[in-house]
Amino acid sequence: MVRAEVADCWGVAQLRGRCRITLTWPDGSRSTVMAPIAWSPANASTILQLVGQLHEGIHQGLDLKDALARADLPATGAATPVRPSGIDWAALVEGFHSHKVGTGQVAERTWANIYRAPMALLCQAAAGRPKPATGKALLERVARLHGGAPGSRGRQQAIQTAAALLRWAVEEEGLPGVWAPPASLAKIVGQSQTPPALTVPLADGDLVSLVRGLSDPKLRLWLGLQGCFGLRPWEVYCCRPTSDGRLEVLKGKRNSRGYTPTRLITGLDPHLAEGMSADLLAQLRERGAEGLPRVTDPNNPSQTTRHLLNREPLWCAIRERYVAEGNALKPYGARHGFALRAHQLYELSPRVAASLMGHSPATHLSVYGRWVDDSTVADAIARARKRLSSTEVPDLA
Repeated sequence: MVRAEVADCWGVAQLRGRCRITLTWPDGSRSTVMAPIAWSPANASTILQLVGQLHEGIHQGLDLKDALARADLPATGAATPVRPSGIDWAALVEGFHSHKVGTGQVAERTWANIYRAPMALLCQAAAGRPKPATGKALLERVARLHGGAPGSRGRQQAIQTAAALLRWAVEEEGLPGVWAPPASLAKIVGQSQTPPALTVPLADGDLVSLVRGLSDPKLRLWLGLQGCFGLRPWEVYCCRPTSDGRLEVLKGKRNSRGYTPTRLITGLDPHLAEGMSADLLAQLRERGAEGLPRVTDPNNPSQTTRHLLNREPLWCAIRERYVAEGNALKPYGARHGFALRAHQLYELSPRVAASLMGHSPATHLSVYGRWVDDSTVADAIARARKRLSSTEVPDLA
């Protein structure tokens, strides 16, 4: 009926008790919307009328979703509620997986590491008794099944990932709006009763001690490159020295917009360690990848290198000192130390430091702005006054 009375490019089908409308464009691509109409013989004329309105909207220059939003639907065409038992959650998870990986938003490895466990929890929560009837109730059950301390990172990640599936299913797969996650997930995630230890920058003196004192020369090179060039741990495995004494990072960080661009970095030597950056570059040029710790996955070296560092007495002693001060020391602290050194010792602007580290100025300020204490502020003001006193000050009147 649709093809005979409207056009051959239109098609309708049933999906989870509702009407799915598909428009095939001249180039063979397709656009699909879920109509708020129950798939029933009694609604055949309503579906036909809706497709006719969509056809007119397309010829007026609207896209399919806008045309649906402007359509005049009869009251009799309202969709019947979808019962919780009528939703194939496993199929939704598979569709979400195909969407995230197929569109390039996440890599297959990321799906396995981050998404797979929360998706299993969601399916388990949906199958429980009594069956949840709203997105909020489903996420609350996911939180209970996950366990973990309220406000913990693991619990937060599980809830956010499950909520992402619900949001996609409502917007793209026609799941009724009652399954949409709450605007704020804070109450479901909960709030930690004890603040987590702050991951702090590795101090220059400690970086120098580790680069000179660790027993494993591969670890010394790996940690030193992070600290002197501000690298992410995995970036150490995809960089190379240049002929002009800089380091080129060949593979940037992956985000929702793709990869950050390749960047060139000038090393920033730690305080009282002049020449350390050049020495590390010379070691990398001479040894190449063989001079770095061997890891099973170069894109995720943290697990292997953390295990190797925890066998080093010097690293353990320095880490325990940080813990005694209420802080957490991790290998990433070497990169954090580069950021702090760029401002305090080299007096680089946030924009320049952000460019060296491969992220935006906004990200740089939000992450590293919290590490400015009273003594740092006082030192910066004192240096500024000294600099101004030795130069001619312009007349501001």
